Amino acid sequence: NAFVQCNKLTQITIPSSVHTIRTGAFNRCDNIESFVFESPASLKVLEYGVVGSKKLKNLTIPASVTDIVADEWNSALVPVYAAIEVEEGNPNYAAAGGVWYNKDKTTLIQVPIPTTSVTLPETLQIIGLKALYNTEGLTTIDMPASVDSIGANAFGSGAFTKINIKPSGKLRVIANDAFNNCAALEERILPATVSFIGDNAFYDCISLGNIYAYN
Repeated sequence: NAFVQCNKLTQITIPSSVHTIRTGAFNRCDNIESFVFESPASLKVLEYGVVGSKKLKNLTIPASVTDIVADEWNSALVPVYAAIEVEEGNPNYAAAGGVWYNKDKTTLIQVPIPTTSVTLPETLQIIGLKALYNTEGLTTIDMPASVDSIGANAFGSGAFTKINIKPSGKLRVIANDAFNNCAALEERILPATVSFIGDNAFYDCISLGNIYAYN
């Protein structure tokens, strides 16, 4: 929270000497339009809630970043409005279409809040903690059959009306609060492979009329 609510800040340049940005460092700095890293960047660690300005349109993760740190409630950049890019040569992370993944795209890390469409890769196995939390523009999404687990609050408070999970898919785990407060979600189909549904997984899904479970 080093610069929390510094609303006169519009441009941030992180010097090469910085190796860690801690929790909420620029959180609620609502007028930041530019957030760049001085080259060559030496940043190694990003903790959760770093920057949440609605005016920030693009954010490039340096090649030097090797760790993102989350707690049980927050992924690395929640909330994030900026389209994510990852600098070439990063050993652990990648991006496509403004969406942040691990290097081999088996884990979805973050979908920016304003995203209106996304095609998830067939390599995807894990939808991470708050990966699509509070997305405003996505109403439907197709989940690849390869997905094994959905993290805590992964779809929480989203505008989804339909999340397509293939009956033939490999989904096993739906974590706590996975679909919490998806107030517009109308129907949920679960494949026979699901073996765990966490606490409050569908809490406050007030439009949810049916849940179909295959066996």
